[in-house]
Amino acid sequence: MSADAPTIRPANQADAGAKPSVRSGVDGRTVAARRFNAIQAELTADLGSNAALSAAERMTVANTASLILESENLQRRQQRGQAIDADVLVRVTNAAARALTALKAKRSPKGLLTGREALDSYLKTKHGDPVA
Repeated sequence: MSADAPTIRPANQADAGAKPSVRSGVDGRTVAARRFNAIQAELTADLGSNAALSAAERMTVANTASLILESENLQRRQQRGQAIDADVLVRVTNAAARALTALKAKRSPKGLLTGREALDSYLKTKHGDPVA
């Protein structure tokens, strides 16, 4: 980086070094925070592990978890008989579905080998163990 390049700092210095799902001023013990973390953990597990994800993928997982949580909240309010904007519910649910579809495209089916492992497995079944 050049000496003239600006340094990017978090909007709130307390957020520096914090986990992506932990923000200053947010109590992680609330029902909503626990549900968000559970959704985020499930989505991350579907994609492998947090270490295997890029920063962009982790942000996509967090955004998807937020959309799912908001959709669940709107549906819960509707089920209680509270007035909601149906258009907002449809938009949030559709956005969540699109985000899930995008994440699904990144996921490799469980149990399937990829790359070198798949090639080695195929060659082993066709030609036996290769001589090392």
